[in-house]
Amino acid sequence: MMRKKLLSAGAVVGLGAVMLFASGYSVMANTSGYEAYKSAFTHTKGADSMASHVVWSLSDNGTKVLSGTADMKVNHAKQAMSMTAVIDDGTRTHTMQTYRQDGKMILKSSDSEVYRVMDQAPEWQHDGKAAQMPQAAEQVMEALMGNIKDLATVETGSDGTKEAELHLSGSQIPAVVNAVGSLIASKAGSADGWNHGAAAQGHLPAGNSEWKMNLPKLTDEIKVVQVDLDAKIGKNAALENQSAEIRVTGKDAAGAAHVLTFQLNAGFSGYDATTPDRIDLAGKQTEKVENHWDRNGWKHH
Repeated sequence: MMRKKLLSAGAVVGLGAVMLFASGYSVMANTSGYEAYKSAFTHTKGADSMASHVVWSLSDNGTKVLSGTADMKVNHAKQAMSMTAVIDDGTRTHTMQTYRQDGKMILKSSDSEVYRVMDQAPEWQHDGKAAQMPQAAEQVMEALMGNIKDLATVETGSDGTKEAELHLSGSQIPAVVNAVGSLIASKAGSADGWNHGAAAQGHLPAGNSEWKMNLPKLTDEIKVVQVDLDAKIGKNAALENQSAEIRVTGKDAAGAAHVLTFQLNAGFSGYDATTPDRIDLAGKQTEKVENHWDRNGWKHH
Protein backbone atom coordinates (compact mmCIF):
# COMPACT_ATOMS: atom_id res chain seq x y z
CA MET A 1 0.00 0.00 0.00
CA MET A 2 1.44 3.37 -0.96
CA ARG A 3 1.72 5.90 1.85
CA LYS A 4 0.86 9.51 1.20
CA LYS A 5 2.19 11.24 4.29
CA LEU A 6 5.24 12.61 2.47
CA LEU A 7 3.30 13.72 -0.59
CA SER A 8 1.65 17.08 -1.18
CA ALA A 9 -2.15 17.29 -1.15
CA GLY A 10 -2.13 17.88 -4.90
CA ALA A 11 -0.01 14.80 -5.56
CA VAL A 12 -2.32 12.75 -3.37
CA VAL A 13 -5.39 13.77 -5.38
CA GLY A 14 -3.57 13.10 -8.64
CA LEU A 15 -2.52 9.62 -7.56
CA GLY A 16 -5.93 8.73 -6.17
CA ALA A 17 -7.30 7.02 -9.28
CA VAL A 18 -4.06 5.12 -9.87
CA MET A 19 -3.98 3.84 -6.30
CA LEU A 20 -7.62 2.81 -6.44
CA PHE A 21 -6.92 0.34 -9.26
CA ALA A 22 -3.34 -0.58 -8.41
CA SER A 23 -3.83 -1.44 -4.75
CA GLY A 24 -7.56 -1.42 -4.06
CA TYR A 25 -7.23 1.66 -1.86
CA SER A 26 -8.75 5.07 -2.38
CA VAL A 27 -7.11 8.11 -0.81
CA MET A 28 -9.33 10.16 1.44
CA ALA A 29 -7.56 13.43 0.70
CA ASN A 30 -10.06 15.58 2.56
CA THR A 31 -10.39 13.37 5.65
CA SER A 32 -8.21 13.96 8.68
CA GLY A 33 -6.47 10.87 10.04
CA TYR A 34 -6.67 12.40 13.50
CA GLU A 35 -10.43 12.86 13.29
CA ALA A 36 -10.89 9.35 11.91
CA TYR A 37 -8.85 7.91 14.78
CA LYS A 38 -10.62 10.05 17.38
CA SER A 39 -13.99 8.85 16.09
CA ALA A 40 -12.82 5.21 16.15
CA PHE A 41 -11.51 5.59 19.68
CA THR A 42 -14.89 6.95 20.77
CA HIS A 43 -16.66 3.97 19.16
CA THR A 44 -14.22 1.59 20.85
CA LYS A 45 -14.81 3.11 24.29
CA GLY A 46 -18.56 2.97 23.81
CA ALA A 47 -18.75 -0.76 23.10
CA ASP A 48 -20.70 -2.79 25.65
CA SER A 49 -18.03 -5.49 25.49
CA MET A 50 -14.79 -6.30 23.68
CA ALA A 51 -11.64 -8.40 23.76
CA SER A 52 -8.07 -7.28 23.24
CA HIS A 53 -4.67 -8.89 22.75
CA VAL A 54 -1.61 -6.74 23.45
CA VAL A 55 2.06 -7.47 22.74
CA TRP A 56 4.77 -5.01 23.81
CA SER A 57 8.53 -4.82 24.21
CA LEU A 58 11.25 -2.47 25.39
CA SER A 59 14.71 -2.66 23.84
CA ASP A 60 18.07 -1.06 24.60
CA ASN A 61 20.37 -0.65 21.59
CA GLY A 62 18.46 -3.39 19.77
CA THR A 63 18.49 -5.89 22.65
CA LYS A 64 15.11 -6.69 24.18
CA VAL A 65 15.23 -6.07 27.95
CA LEU A 66 11.56 -6.31 28.85
CA SER A 67 8.50 -7.62 27.06
CA GLY A 68 5.00 -8.75 27.75
CA THR A 69 1.57 -9.75 26.57
CA ALA A 70 -1.93 -9.12 27.85
CA ASP A 71 -5.21 -10.77 26.93
CA MET A 72 -8.29 -9.00 28.24
CA LYS A 73 -12.04 -9.43 27.98
CA VAL A 74 -14.29 -6.62 29.18
CA ASN A 75 -18.07 -6.43 29.50
CA HIS A 76 -19.17 -3.01 30.74
CA ALA A 77 -22.84 -3.91 30.93
CA LYS A 78 -22.09 -6.78 33.32
CA GLN A 79 -19.29 -4.85 35.05
CA ALA A 80 -17.04 -7.84 34.45
CA MET A 81 -13.46 -8.24 33.25
CA SER A 82 -10.79 -10.92 32.96
CA MET A 83 -7.15 -10.47 32.03
CA THR A 84 -3.99 -12.53 31.86
CA ALA A 85 -0.79 -10.49 31.65
CA VAL A 86 2.72 -11.87 31.21
CA ILE A 87 6.00 -9.99 31.75
CA ASP A 88 9.41 -11.36 30.68
CA ASP A 89 12.65 -9.66 31.74
CA GLY A 90 14.86 -12.06 29.79
CA THR A 91 15.63 -14.27 32.78
CA ARG A 92 12.22 -15.10 34.19
CA THR A 93 8.54 -14.80 33.38
CA HIS A 94 5.85 -13.41 35.66
CA THR A 95 2.14 -13.97 35.05
CA MET A 96 -0.73 -12.07 36.65
CA GLN A 97 -4.37 -13.07 36.35
CA THR A 98 -7.03 -10.49 37.14
CA TYR A 99 -10.79 -10.92 37.34
CA ARG A 100 -13.59 -8.51 38.06
CA GLN A 101 -16.76 -10.38 38.97
CA ASP A 102 -19.63 -10.10 41.43
CA GLY A 103 -18.42 -6.68 42.62
CA LYS A 104 -14.97 -7.99 43.54
CA MET A 105 -11.49 -7.68 42.08
CA ILE A 106 -9.48 -10.92 42.21
CA LEU A 107 -5.73 -11.10 41.52
CA LYS A 108 -3.50 -14.16 41.21
CA SER A 109 0.29 -14.01 40.73
CA SER A 110 2.33 -16.86 39.27
CA ASP A 111 4.61 -16.53 42.31
CA SER A 112 1.84 -17.60 44.67
CA GLU A 113 -1.11 -19.98 44.90
CA VAL A 114 -3.14 -17.39 46.80
CA TYR A 115 -5.96 -15.45 45.14
CA ARG A 116 -6.11 -11.92 46.52
CA VAL A 117 -9.69 -10.66 46.77
CA MET A 118 -10.85 -7.06 47.13
CA ASP A 119 -14.38 -6.46 48.38
CA GLN A 120 -14.94 -3.58 46.00
CA ALA A 121 -13.41 -3.22 42.60
CA PRO A 122 -12.28 0.14 41.19
CA GLU A 123 -15.24 2.02 39.73
CA TRP A 124 -14.06 2.11 36.14
CA GLN A 125 -17.58 2.53 34.82
CA HIS A 126 -20.42 4.92 35.42
CA ASP A 127 -23.93 3.69 34.70
CA GLY A 128 -22.46 0.59 33.09
CA LYS A 129 -20.36 2.50 30.55
CA ALA A 130 -16.69 3.34 30.44
CA ALA A 131 -15.97 6.71 32.01
CA GLN A 132 -15.72 9.47 29.43
CA MET A 133 -12.69 11.73 29.24
CA PRO A 134 -13.53 15.03 30.96
CA GLN A 135 -14.10 17.80 28.43
CA ALA A 136 -11.31 19.90 29.95
CA ALA A 137 -8.84 17.02 29.54
CA GLU A 138 -9.92 16.54 25.95
CA GLN A 139 -9.38 20.24 25.27
CA VAL A 140 -5.89 20.01 26.78
CA MET A 141 -5.10 17.05 24.53
CA GLU A 142 -6.30 19.01 21.49
CA ALA A 143 -4.11 21.94 22.46
CA LEU A 144 -1.06 19.74 23.01
CA MET A 145 -1.54 18.12 19.61
CA GLY A 146 -1.66 21.55 17.96
CA ASN A 147 -0.81 21.37 14.26
CA ILE A 148 0.67 17.90 14.71
CA LYS A 149 -2.74 16.33 14.14
CA ASP A 150 -2.71 17.79 10.63
CA LEU A 151 0.14 15.37 9.81
CA ALA A 152 -2.04 12.34 10.54
CA THR A 153 -3.32 10.63 7.42
CA VAL A 154 -6.05 8.10 6.66
CA GLU A 155 -6.63 5.71 3.78
CA THR A 156 -9.80 3.75 3.10
CA GLY A 157 -9.64 0.26 1.68
CA SER A 158 -12.02 -1.27 -0.85
CA ASP A 159 -13.43 -3.43 1.99
CA GLY A 160 -14.49 -0.36 3.96
CA THR A 161 -11.75 -0.49 6.58
CA LYS A 162 -9.51 2.51 7.20
CA GLU A 163 -5.87 2.86 8.14
CA ALA A 164 -4.82 5.96 10.06
CA GLU A 165 -1.24 6.86 10.83
CA LEU A 166 0.86 9.53 12.47
CA HIS A 167 4.63 9.38 11.99
CA LEU A 168 6.72 12.06 13.68
CA SER A 169 10.46 12.62 13.89
CA GLY A 170 12.90 15.35 14.81
CA SER A 171 11.39 18.81 15.10
CA GLN A 172 7.88 17.48 14.38
CA ILE A 173 7.73 16.04 17.90
CA PRO A 174 6.08 18.55 20.28
CA ALA A 175 8.19 19.88 23.14
CA VAL A 176 5.71 18.57 25.70
CA VAL A 177 5.98 15.03 24.27
CA ASN A 178 9.75 15.29 24.40
CA ALA A 179 9.63 16.51 28.00
CA VAL A 180 7.34 13.72 29.17
CA GLY A 181 9.26 11.08 27.22
CA SER A 182 12.56 12.27 28.63
CA LEU A 183 11.19 12.18 32.16
CA ILE A 184 9.90 8.62 31.76
CA ALA A 185 13.16 7.46 30.17
CA SER A 186 15.25 8.96 32.98
CA LYS A 187 13.12 7.25 35.64
CA ALA A 188 12.73 3.88 33.88
CA GLY A 189 16.13 2.70 35.04
CA SER A 190 15.07 3.03 38.69
CA ALA A 191 13.22 -0.28 38.90
CA ASP A 192 12.86 -0.34 42.69
CA GLY A 193 10.45 2.57 42.75
CA TRP A 194 8.31 1.06 40.02
CA ASN A 195 8.29 -2.34 41.74
CA HIS A 196 7.24 -0.88 45.08
CA GLY A 197 4.21 0.80 43.60
CA ALA A 198 3.24 -2.27 41.58
CA ALA A 199 3.59 -4.55 44.60
CA ALA A 200 1.40 -2.26 46.71
CA GLN A 201 -1.39 -2.59 44.15
CA GLY A 202 -1.01 -6.35 43.78
CA HIS A 203 0.54 -6.40 40.31
CA LEU A 204 3.79 -7.86 41.63
CA PRO A 205 4.41 -9.78 44.86
CA ALA A 206 5.53 -7.60 47.77
CA GLY A 207 9.24 -7.87 48.47
CA ASN A 208 9.88 -9.05 44.92
CA SER A 209 13.32 -7.44 44.89
CA GLU A 210 14.72 -9.95 42.36
CA TRP A 211 12.34 -8.58 39.70
CA LYS A 212 14.56 -6.07 37.93
CA MET A 213 14.27 -4.15 34.70
CA ASN A 214 17.67 -4.26 33.02
CA LEU A 215 17.33 -0.74 31.70
CA PRO A 216 20.04 1.91 31.54
CA LYS A 217 19.50 5.02 33.62
CA LEU A 218 19.74 7.87 31.14
CA THR A 219 21.10 11.13 32.51
CA ASP A 220 22.12 13.35 29.57
CA GLU A 221 20.95 14.40 26.10
CA ILE A 222 17.64 12.56 26.47
CA LYS A 223 15.42 13.09 23.45
CA VAL A 224 12.40 11.48 21.79
CA VAL A 225 13.53 11.02 18.18
CA GLN A 226 10.70 9.01 16.59
CA VAL A 227 6.99 8.44 17.23
CA ASP A 228 5.08 6.10 14.90
CA LEU A 229 1.37 5.43 15.48
CA ASP A 230 -0.69 3.26 13.14
CA ALA A 231 -4.28 2.11 13.52
CA LYS A 232 -6.66 -0.04 11.53
CA ILE A 233 -10.31 0.99 11.83
CA GLY A 234 -12.92 -1.66 11.09
CA LYS A 235 -16.11 -1.33 9.08
CA ASN A 236 -17.94 -0.94 12.41
CA ALA A 237 -15.98 2.33 12.88
CA ALA A 238 -14.14 0.90 15.92
CA LEU A 239 -10.44 0.03 16.24
CA GLU A 240 -9.29 -3.36 14.94
CA ASN A 241 -5.59 -2.85 15.55
CA GLN A 242 -3.30 -0.25 17.11
CA SER A 243 0.47 -0.27 16.85
CA ALA A 244 3.05 2.13 18.21
CA GLU A 245 6.81 2.52 18.16
CA ILE A 246 8.64 5.20 20.14
CA ARG A 247 12.39 5.73 20.14
CA VAL A 248 14.32 7.71 22.75
CA THR A 249 18.04 8.44 22.67
CA GLY A 250 20.31 9.52 25.51
CA LYS A 251 23.49 8.85 27.46
CA ASP A 252 24.02 7.19 30.81
CA ALA A 253 26.24 8.52 33.60
CA ALA A 254 29.29 6.88 32.03
CA GLY A 255 28.66 8.68 28.75
CA ALA A 256 27.58 5.58 26.82
CA ALA A 257 24.92 6.21 24.15
CA HIS A 258 21.62 4.34 24.23
CA VAL A 259 18.61 4.01 21.95
CA LEU A 260 15.53 2.86 23.84
CA THR A 261 12.74 1.50 21.64
CA PHE A 262 9.22 0.82 22.87
CA GLN A 263 6.97 -1.23 20.59
CA LEU A 264 3.31 -2.11 21.09
CA ASN A 265 0.68 -3.89 19.05
CA ALA A 266 -2.91 -4.25 20.23
CA GLY A 267 -5.70 -6.11 18.48
CA PHE A 268 -9.39 -5.58 19.32
CA SER A 269 -12.25 -7.95 18.59
CA GLY A 270 -15.52 -9.37 19.90
CA TYR A 271 -17.31 -6.03 20.00
CA ASP A 272 -20.61 -6.36 21.90
CA ALA A 273 -20.15 -10.15 21.88
CA THR A 274 -17.53 -10.81 24.59
CA THR A 275 -18.07 -12.60 27.90
CA PRO A 276 -15.15 -12.34 30.36
CA ASP A 277 -13.82 -15.50 32.00
CA ARG A 278 -14.82 -16.22 35.58
CA ILE A 279 -12.78 -17.84 38.35
CA ASP A 280 -14.33 -20.31 40.78
CA LEU A 281 -12.67 -19.72 44.15
CA ALA A 282 -14.13 -22.88 45.74
CA GLY A 283 -11.29 -24.93 47.22
CA LYS A 284 -8.68 -22.29 46.43
CA GLN A 285 -6.50 -20.32 48.85
CA THR A 286 -7.80 -16.78 49.17
CA GLU A 287 -6.69 -13.67 51.00
CA LYS A 288 -8.89 -10.68 51.63
CA VAL A 289 -6.99 -7.47 50.95
CA GLU A 290 -7.78 -3.80 51.38
CA ASN A 291 -8.96 -1.92 48.34
CA HIS A 292 -6.22 0.68 47.69
CA TRP A 293 -8.26 2.58 45.11
CA ASP A 294 -10.61 5.46 45.54
CA ARG A 295 -13.75 5.90 43.44
CA ASN A 296 -11.85 7.57 40.61
CA GLY A 297 -9.46 4.68 40.23
CA TRP A 298 -6.45 6.46 41.75
CA LYS A 299 -4.53 4.92 44.63
CA HIS A 300 -4.69 6.72 47.96
CA HIS A 301 -1.37 8.11 49.16
